[in-house]
Amino acid sequence: MITMIVKTMNGERELDGDARLFTKRKIYMSGEIDSEMADDIGRRILLLNMMNDRPIDLIINSSGGNIASGLRILDDMAGSPAEIHTICPQKAYSMAAIIFSAGKKRYMYPHAKLLLHEPQADNIMSADLSSLKNMSAEMTGYKNDTDRILAENTGKSIEEIRNVTDTVTVFTAQEAIDFGLCDGFISVRDMLRGEE
Repeated sequence: MITMIVKTMNGERELDGDARLFTKRKIYMSGEIDSEMADDIGRRILLLNMMNDRPIDLIINSSGGNIASGLRILDDMAGSPAEIHTICPQKAYSMAAIIFSAGKKRYMYPHAKLLLHEPQADNIMSADLSSLKNMSAEMTGYKNDTDRILAENTGKSIEEIRNVTDTVTVFTAQEAIDFGLCDGFISVRDMLRGEE
């Protein structure tokens, strides 16, 4: 854990780095997307909205994860009175890329990458025929949902999105900008400038 010394009206006090980011309305989303992460992100968005409605930066560095948990994060973002701006410093793959695309303003570091593909089911090898049919229906529903979300966030047609998500497609930052997934480049200096 990173700790920092911050000056307050009552003198100096120690604050962990994550709490310091939170006071600056920055949420760091790192690692695999699961229900625990979705709860944490949702709780932080709710708390920051209770403070005020200034924009929130969601900094995403994730290889993706559970689709249902990702959709819950998207619901929290969509329902937030405060604008959610997304920043990708390194990678936003799979569900993380879809979440990234949903930011009101979306920025990437110059060497960051996004990756999109079809939703994938877990535990296919151990499933019986009935389970496979149910999983197939669920995956089709997820594909329709995520393709629609990407179309809304990029201004592309569903067909254009499916041309990208039917295979594994990697986007450089510039390619993400050109495709409508990202609005521009950002650096640490730019983020710090916003705190002045």
